[in-house]
Amino acid sequence: MVDVESGGDACSHKALELCPEERRFCVFSLAFSESGHDIVCGANDGNIYIYNLAANDRTLKVEAHDDDVNTVTFADNTSQIVYSGGDDGLCKVWDRRTLSEMNPKPVGVLAGHMDGVTYIDSRGDARHLISNSKDQSIKLWDIRVFSSSSAQ
Repeated sequence: MVDVESGGDACSHKALELCPEERRFCVFSLAFSESGHDIVCGANDGNIYIYNLAANDRTLKVEAHDDDVNTVTFADNTSQIVYSGGDDGLCKVWDRRTLSEMNPKPVGVLAGHMDGVTYIDSRGDARHLISNSKDQSIKLWDIRVFSSSSAQ
């Protein structure tokens, strides 16, 4: 925790050490878990990072996409399911309960965009995902069906 004194008001912030070894590192997207205990981040190195605020530590680094990870979010209030979207045009579904850094396999891949995914959001029910892409399309996905034909 770093305390900063500015204009008589005390402010504080935490410096999150997500990737201190990487000099040209950039986070494109981040989101709090419903509980506020975890943060998920998507970065320019193709990785997803999960940071635990209580432990003040990065708990997971996942090789998620072939290019930039532009957008990430938690699927629901359990914070076990994470959605990501990248410049590879894919939306991916990750289950933290089965995920490991040594074997980073998504539980689902949603293909249907012709260009990079720029934004995703969850309905909060762990079933529906909405995505926006550089191909100027918006898609509503039912993640219970993992195929490109599930895009609307």
